[in-house]
Amino acid sequence: MSELRRLSWQDRVSIAILSFFMLMAWTIELYFILHHHDIRQRADLFALAYKLYGRGDEAYYGSGFTALPLALETFNVFVTQVFNGLLVWAIVRRRFYRYPLQLGLSAYSAALVLLYFWTAHVSGYAGMADKSFWNFVIFVAPNLPWLLGDLFLLHQAVIPVLRRFAGPVQPRMEADTRLPAA
Repeated sequence: MSELRRLSWQDRVSIAILSFFMLMAWTIELYFILHHHDIRQRADLFALAYKLYGRGDEAYYGSGFTALPLALETFNVFVTQVFNGLLVWAIVRRRFYRYPLQLGLSAYSAALVLLYFWTAHVSGYAGMADKSFWNFVIFVAPNLPWLLGDLFLLHQAVIPVLRRFAGPVQPRMEADTRLPAA
């Protein structure tokens, strides 16, 4: 616990974001993986949450093309969370690979959220039966913690990586305005 107290506020926020990602993956996202085929027949709290989110993307409520969300969530739950856990450990233990891991993981995770948004947009929001303002809010708002969290993590990794690989600043060369010798 004393190691956590020595961390910067940015590292503490990073750990909180990663912990949120892992908690969501091992609860509500795992629920989707296990019940994507029968989610419409269920009446528990998570099924009701997916019913509401289904107004923004019907695939998450078991209608239409469910293969993409199932593939994304399966990869996220069973692969990404291993790396999120490794990143938390690397932050706390100050491991040398922390920033490259954080940079790669947050960049790919943010890109997946943007790809999900872009795919919906390019399809004309095919998974949204009623294209109302509130259904767009329902579609976008639940995904914002992942996008914003990953952008924060990305920013926190880019700065140290750039500092590490920045060489000495070279003086700027002035253009030679003299005419070439004849």
